Amino acid sequence: MAEIQTWFPETIYNEKLLNSIENSKVDNLISSLDKKYFKCTDDWLCPTITTFNLYSIHTSSNKIFIDLVDKIEEHVNAFARILGSEHKFKCKESWINISQKGNYQECHVHPNNSFSAVYYIKVPNNSGNIVFRKMPFETYELKGTRDRSNEYTYQSATYEVEEGQLLIFRSHIPHMVTENKSDENRISIALNFD
Repeated sequence: MAEIQTWFPETIYNEKLLNSIENSKVDNLISSLDKKYFKCTDDWLCPTITTFNLYSIHTSSNKIFIDLVDKIEEHVNAFARILGSEHKFKCKESWINISQKGNYQECHVHPNNSFSAVYYIKVPNNSGNIVFRKMPFETYELKGTRDRSNEYTYQSATYEVEEGQLLIFRSHIPHMVTENKSDENRISIALNFD
């Protein structure tokens, strides 16, 4: 009997990080930030409100943000150990994203980083899912494949995220966010580690 071996899997670390009370403290802190730190970026096809290059939570002096980044960094390094790395990964970039109704994020990667993470603060129903895609050179679908959930032939992995959820992934993995169809904003924090 033939043996099928898997050699090049992509891994995504999925953890419920904060409880609802802790998560509310982060949400309230974001709401209290000066509006000058938020901009509607024109770097993407669909503008999203972000603090990218204006406010970084990992360099903040606020204890709530410091504790959150420390917790995420612990999980990044635990994930790295599982993958066989002894390097001590540190947060190099962090920013807040606010996705309004109709916003989405096209497929992209985070170059020059080892790990990326997204922590979800506010996730109304129908406010968009994160979708991870195979690398571009692996996107050719196998002819005749009917079951897209087959671990040998899948083309993407979709996460229906919830408040307090943390996803960590290798920064080279292409990912996108589907459209926010809710009347409420989705709020997340993105971080890069190296």
